[in-house]
Amino acid sequence: MISTTKDGVLQELVNKFASTYHITNPKALFDELRSRESLASTFLPNGLALPHARSDLVKDLSLIIGVAPNGISDRSESGNSKAKIFCLFFSPANEKAFAEHLKFLSQISSIFSEPNLVDELSQIKETSQFISRIKKREEDLEL
Repeated sequence: MISTTKDGVLQELVNKFASTYHITNPKALFDELRSRESLASTFLPNGLALPHARSDLVKDLSLIIGVAPNGISDRSESGNSKAKIFCLFFSPANEKAFAEHLKFLSQISSIFSEPNLVDELSQIKETSQFISRIKKREEDLEL
């Protein structure tokens, strides 16, 4: 990623997400994400950030991952954390999709509970190697 600030990274990821998933209103997605972030930071102490929101603009739970090898700071009321891996996702706003949303949050948290995984992944340059490492961790956890 190019950005060096939290808002810049979130905007960059939302733009990439909108382009990838053919969302015509990235500003609305960003506003929904910022609204969610204002409730509580999604930066975790292990170097992972899970920015997410529920939105009527998406039909299915969808994810995009960004890497900031040097870390991006989050100065919020809950402290000052630094994230290297950003797993940004949106899920449909309907109640039916809420259970899937929570299950996905749980699975991502489990995957990244391995010590040093964030640091390891943040140094990988090839997308295929990054994905392979995540898949291996899923297999180890039997997800």
